[in-house]
Amino acid sequence: MTATTLRPFEQADLAVTIAMQCRAVDRLGRSHYTDDETALLIAASREPDYAEALSGNDLWLAVDPAGAIVGSAGWGAMAAEAGSAAPRGRIRKVFVEPALAGQGLGRVLVEAAQARAVAAGCRGFMVRANLNAVPFYQRLGYRVTRAGSLVVGDRSLPMTMMEKPVEIGV
Repeated sequence: MTATTLRPFEQADLAVTIAMQCRAVDRLGRSHYTDDETALLIAASREPDYAEALSGNDLWLAVDPAGAIVGSAGWGAMAAEAGSAAPRGRIRKVFVEPALAGQGLGRVLVEAAQARAVAAGCRGFMVRANLNAVPFYQRLGYRVTRAGSLVVGDRSLPMTMMEKPVEIGV
């Protein structure tokens, strides 16, 4: 894996972060999504509420030695489940520059997000995974709970809902 550092997302990173995420969807998502669906996923990232989602979560970026943004992952708090006093963390906006996929950067980003969520009191995680990312999350200990979707315009794109309990040493 390329040497990277992690740092918090800043509003000045918005355009470059979205461009990296779009490259990831365009190159890595095509194994499970049609060209039309891929175009819709990319279009969704250019909506105003998408920028709000980046800013409204604990999003961190992976930055290479030259200062380029090469990955992102964050989390947001969810309400506690019935019978539990502790909230769950929703893992959000996990993307890696396509040339670096499969080298461990995604794992580093997700594990760092999970650790920040646990430190904030979360006791479990969920993610709405793009179909191509399901095996990645399974390797990190997530399990499929049900089919999910992402509504973009008048279309519903297939996703997979997954969850993971908090483990010692997350």
